[in-house]
Amino acid sequence: MYRKDYEIIVKSILISLLLLLSLTGQYSCSSEKEGPAPTLAEAMEAEYSGIYDSPVQLTGGRYKGEPFVKDSAARPTLKLLGELCVKGDLDGDGREESVVLLLENSGGSGSFPYIALLERREGIVTNTWTGPVGDRVQVRSLRVDS
Repeated sequence: MYRKDYEIIVKSILISLLLLLSLTGQYSCSSEKEGPAPTLAEAMEAEYSGIYDSPVQLTGGRYKGEPFVKDSAARPTLKLLGELCVKGDLDGDGREESVVLLLENSGGSGSFPYIALLERREGIVTNTWTGPVGDRVQVRSLRVDS
């Protein structure tokens, strides 16, 4: 695939996820958002849900869970992918949100990218949505178009 194809895929995913979340009531354009979009530094320390059974906290852009089996090397890991953090008004409420990429590995040979939406709600950086990008997708850049 060409770079333009990836950009179209990621843009389509973002539009689809916002539409789906607004229709299911899991995402709203309420006025509880305050302040600027979360920064990359804040994204590296944020809590993310929607990947594992319970939310996980990144520290320095990484999460390393407990081994699946005692004394096993296989364990869930999640990391912020590169320095890809884009900001833009994704829901049309006049306030910017941040979008980051996460890379999940559950101890096997594959790693799976996730896209995550971050907002500042009542002064707190909040992960309001996380979803899979797809298997064997290589995201090289992100951008928010109006």
